[in-house]
Amino acid sequence: MPLYFRLDETPIVESEEIQPGVIVDFDADGRIVGIEMLNLSLRTDEYRDYTKEREELFGDKTLDEIVKEIKQARDESSEQTG
Repeated sequence: MPLYFRLDETPIVESEEIQPGVIVDFDADGRIVGIEMLNLSLRTDEYRDYTKEREELFGDKTLDEIVKEIKQARDESSEQTG
C-alpha cells in the first residue's frame, strides 16, 4: 500500500525515484511538491524486525553507551595482548 504526501498543489513536472520505493515529485522550479512511498507495509515489517533484533542485542542502551562498551572491550583486549 503506497503512502503519498502532497506538499503543494503546484503542477508536477518531474518525478525521481531517490531510493527504491521512494519517489519525489518536483514542480517547474525544482521544489518538492510530493513524496510517495511504495510497499510501505513491507518497509514497516523490515523496521519492526530490525527494532526487535536491536532490542535483543542492545536492550534499551543508547548509541553512546553501546560505543562506550565497544571501546572499553577493545581497550581491555589490547591490554591483555599487549
